[in-house]
Amino acid sequence: MRLVLAAMPWQAIHRPSLPVGLLHSLVRQQCPGVEVVEYHGGIRWAEYMMSVGDLAPSDYTRVADNGVFQGLGDLVFSGALYDDPQWRAAELRAIAKSFGFDTATVLRMRALTAGFVESAAAEVLLPEPDVVGFTSTFMQNVPSLALARRLKELRPDLQVVFGGANCDGPMGHALHRNHRYVDFVVRGEGEEVFPALLDRIHSGAGVADIPGVCWWDGERSVANPQPTRSVAPGKIPIPDFDGWRDTLEGSPAREHISPELVVESSRGCWWGEKHHCTFCGLNGSLMAFRSKSAEQFWTELRTLVERYRILDVAMVDNIFDMAYLKTLLPRLAAAGWDLRIHYEIKSNMRADQLAALREAGIVLVQPGIESLNGRVLKIMDKGVDGASNVRVLRDCEDLHMTVDWNYLYGFPGERPEDYRGVIAQIPALVHLQPPQGESRILLERFSPNFDRPELGFARREPAAFSRYVYNLPDAELEDLVYFFDCDDGGITGDVVDALCAALDRWRRDYPGSFLIMDDRGGEIVVDDRRAGWAGARHRLSGWHADAYRALSRRRTVPGLRTRLEGNGHTVAESELRGMAAGAPRQRPGLRGRRRLGGAGHHRGADEARRGRRGQREGDGVSGPATAGRFVRLGAEHAEQTLAFISRLRDGLAEHTVPEWHGELLPTLSWTLLCHLPPPSEGEGDVLRWRRRFRIGLCHYRQGPGFIQVKDLREEPVSLLLDDPVVVAVFLRCLRPTPLRLLTSGELEAVHALTAERLLVRLGHSVVTLPHRMKRWPVPAYAV
Repeated sequence: MRLVLAAMPWQAIHRPSLPVGLLHSLVRQQCPGVEVVEYHGGIRWAEYMMSVGDLAPSDYTRVADNGVFQGLGDLVFSGALYDDPQWRAAELRAIAKSFGFDTATVLRMRALTAGFVESAAAEVLLPEPDVVGFTSTFMQNVPSLALARRLKELRPDLQVVFGGANCDGPMGHALHRNHRYVDFVVRGEGEEVFPALLDRIHSGAGVADIPGVCWWDGERSVANPQPTRSVAPGKIPIPDFDGWRDTLEGSPAREHISPELVVESSRGCWWGEKHHCTFCGLNGSLMAFRSKSAEQFWTELRTLVERYRILDVAMVDNIFDMAYLKTLLPRLAAAGWDLRIHYEIKSNMRADQLAALREAGIVLVQPGIESLNGRVLKIMDKGVDGASNVRVLRDCEDLHMTVDWNYLYGFPGERPEDYRGVIAQIPALVHLQPPQGESRILLERFSPNFDRPELGFARREPAAFSRYVYNLPDAELEDLVYFFDCDDGGITGDVVDALCAALDRWRRDYPGSFLIMDDRGGEIVVDDRRAGWAGARHRLSGWHADAYRALSRRRTVPGLRTRLEGNGHTVAESELRGMAAGAPRQRPGLRGRRRLGGAGHHRGADEARRGRRGQREGDGVSGPATAGRFVRLGAEHAEQTLAFISRLRDGLAEHTVPEWHGELLPTLSWTLLCHLPPPSEGEGDVLRWRRRFRIGLCHYRQGPGFIQVKDLREEPVSLLLDDPVVVAVFLRCLRPTPLRLLTSGELEAVHALTAERLLVRLGHSVVTLPHRMKRWPVPAYAV
């Protein structure tokens, strides 16, 4: 028996399909007689658009990343589904235009879909499969249905199976009964059901007793009851991403893609089990939280990183398992790998817990902030308040952790005054990471807002775009779709406009804003360089300094007074309220400390000023190795030059951007060094160096037995070093190394690395040029 597992557009092309990887591994373990072939339709569609349509992978990514809430990806393929290139073309054009997509590009995509489906069908049928299994989430439905329909036209005996998040609950039965060419649909988790279904297909036996399966009884669609028991984490295998890797490595789109691994350590949501956030439908029919043991997950992650030589990891968990702070994170930190992991967390994590995440390589977090108003957060049932959300933004900024978040509004029961206070305080927050965007909440299937009309969304109907995507009546769409239209709740009009304008200003002002706290023991110095504020340096001592330290976390005024009394200060509550309110007579420019839980950066001056976002000149401090020196760089001063390059490079790994003075001699090219901090002044090549420099321009990351190098000094180049001798030489030459000390094999590695501009040779010694990415700039994906 031969099985093709297919992941169609709009699967992210820089990541493997986790469902395909899991099912491939599972079938290999439990169905040894089944040969598995994979079809990665996202990559193939990107290739097809490049070769036939003269479009770029970035055009694919733009729709995949930003089109889901408008159904744009499905609508692009609906013409292929219904054999009508002009299917709802006017609506397609209007949706693309209204949401900022290039309409010519989107219409060009539509024109290409029919030819792509023919090409995909030929490739899928080439190995003569008995079964084709489609995994479908969000905008994969219509591309998958279009291909499934064509496959059944070409091979009527072929068995077509659908599964995935788009098939959960009533959606799966609706998809099945409205598309006769879909033989089976698996609703719910597939680890136990799918192997059993393959066995029945192979033997020709019935499937009426397999939980969650939709099947045909003549012309009648039958939906077996969905399983109520979740799959135990121990039964979830390590995914097999070989097929994705091989497809990607052989693709012309590869040079445009920085690959990431997709991994899961848990399913469900431990917070949602207690308090289901009212707007969230992501856990579908199974909310029960279960996580892999630290040993199981560590083994899985280590296996994947070692096998695929990838250090970027996207976790698909809906929430971080807090037990991992003690069980998993120490293992990740001890490994010494330069991982860049994205995790969803709860926004009430403490600074020490966030620091543990960072040390383990979790440098991108999605804390589910959603709002900065406590009353609105209570309506959402988030279990946090606005001060906690500001605190996590502040602590993540301190720790060089990138925060992904969006501002949500439109909750029934919210009031204009819930937003006016936030809008008024946003100018004080411009040194913290702003939301990527803001939007009115959508009504999602499985959310409390959907299941409980009494929460404020009494009217609901399938999202308008779904009527353009599918040629189905509303009664069927009500069961098929995930997104619904409803009456607007909460704020409207001028308040929405004011909120959006304030958030736009925040995003505009953030890159140039700083508010830095330097605790010197006897006093605190706050350096305020926020956009829109008069630049100032504030000095706090005595009870003011102790109060400021105490406000590193939110406190009531009585609680702050009690804390100060414990430190020997007797302060009237009226004075504390004056400080909290930012009264000019008390501490001008220190507004919002009490309300916002402390907005300063809690670290020493040197660390605080070392190019916090790592991209601008003039924000560094002098390091002891370089301060006050005039350095001449060139072959004429080979030994001193190599040593100095080594110090600059190592400091940059910690985001130290020193001020130094020097001269670049003609015997050394500035293009080799432009990733390192330049001299503080100079003309000619030095000026070009100064203009080109930014953190991450040429850096390396270390994994188990390999090194990744990203070089953007000239043409973008990504290199993987996994030859043991090459890796050893690269690391040895982090210190200036005389060539006479190297073996012949090591000298060959030196020549290869020098040819790639990763080593520089001056005189009879060499040194490694790329700096290690130990501390990421914000945002971390900028490099």
